[in-house]
Amino acid sequence: MIQRCLAPLLFAGCSLAFAGEQPVPLSRLFPGVTGQGNAVMDMGGHGTVALVGAIDGNVVASIRRIGSARVPIRTLYIDSIGGDIMSAIDLALYLREQRVHVVVAGRCFSACANYVFTGAITKSVLPGSLVAIHGLRYQYHGSGGMTHIGSVDAAKKLHAVDAGAPARLAAIVSREQVFYRQVGIDQSHHQAFARYEQARQGRKASAACPAIELWALGKADFDAMAIRGLREVWTPGTADEARSTGRHLGLNSTSLYFGGKDDFERLCGGKPTSSLRAFLTSLFR
Repeated sequence: MIQRCLAPLLFAGCSLAFAGEQPVPLSRLFPGVTGQGNAVMDMGGHGTVALVGAIDGNVVASIRRIGSARVPIRTLYIDSIGGDIMSAIDLALYLREQRVHVVVAGRCFSACANYVFTGAITKSVLPGSLVAIHGLRYQYHGSGGMTHIGSVDAAKKLHAVDAGAPARLAAIVSREQVFYRQVGIDQSHHQAFARYEQARQGRKASAACPAIELWALGKADFDAMAIRGLREVWTPGTADEARSTGRHLGLNSTSLYFGGKDDFERLCGGKPTSSLRAFLTSLFR
């Protein structure tokens, strides 16, 4: 099985009720849910559910079970570093179909940002939270154990592990593209990250070419990506505030980028695609 993720995570479900303002990150309420765990919680049976940790098939099944057995889910609080791409798309489509309001209460990275956040009909971000994307990360469960593979030459590397893996990867990418078209997401930020990783390959980290793991998105990025349904959304105001927020969420702040897409595309000697588009447009005027 191929997964897109930040870390391998297992499922640990529970159902708890609590009241009052939700802390950021939400995971503070569940110290047992760490790098190898996650939890789905029915927050009192009033149509509010919380998800902490990885998104996988068990998480999706638990949320569906809560939604069908009790009061329909109206709000999902989420604090997640990502998870399995297929499960995240399944969850996003379910939440979209049920018109569940998604509230980021801490981290919404990787598959959470790409699918759950973008796909929700309406969404909010609590102060002190981050929505962040990164380059593709695949983890492959083969006969030799877990293999982690980045986006650069992923199909070639997966073929070395299992000749059938590239075909499964192609199926995942195809489903992702269908999802983005359905939701109406502009993928230029993801494409910029892929170009950065290609340029970064084999180079030492430096001021001109830093080792970026996550791109924390701001309101201008949400607009550029055509993310709709934004309600009360907090994002950092500056790069320093983004780094401070990242440290609070347990991140290595030096590997976090916050800023404009053109500046990101200049990293490692790249050129902003907006300038290229403007040049090409000028040729046909």
